[in-house]
This record gives sequence, structure tokens and C-alpha cells, in this order.
Amino acid sequence: MIKNHYSTATRQPKLSLGPIQYFWPKAKVLNFYQQVEDSAIDIVYLGEVVCSKRLEMKLEDWLDVGRLLKAKGKSVVLSSMTLIEQQF
Repeated sequence: MIKNHYSTATRQPKLSLGPIQYFWPKAKVLNFYQQVEDSAIDIVYLGEVVCSKRLEMKLEDWLDVGRLLKAKGKSVVLSSMTLIEQQF
């Protein structure tokens, strides 16, 4: 899901990408976010928000993806189920 957000300082529209709704293998998830790195999307929501039993991606995997996206200038938001359901 892509949403429009507006920066309060410049009133420029910002694009956001919601978390993946599908149960994809880890390799497909990583490939998807590699494509997002060079996109016009400004804000990326990461994590599992559909089913807590989907554990292809671990917390450290999500954090790694977030670091890569942040390095490309994206704002990154971890969705709550990612944080709550992970075993530390």
C-alpha cells in the first residue's frame, strides 16, 4: 500500500510504502526491498502485520533492511508485530 504524506515544512508530497501483506520467502522479501532502495518512496513501513506465525524474517533481518533503506535516505518505521512477536 502506497500512501501520500505531506511534509509540514515544504508541503511537498511524500510517498510511503506499507508492510508486505503476503507471505514471501526471505529471498523475495530482500529482493523487493532492494528495488525499493532506489525508488521515489520516502517512508517505508517494515515488518509482519498479518500473522505472527510468519517467521521467515527475524528481527535482525528487518533491522538490516531498515539500515540499508535508511542509508539510501528513506525514513523507516518498524511495525509493532515485528517487535512484539520476536524471540530475543
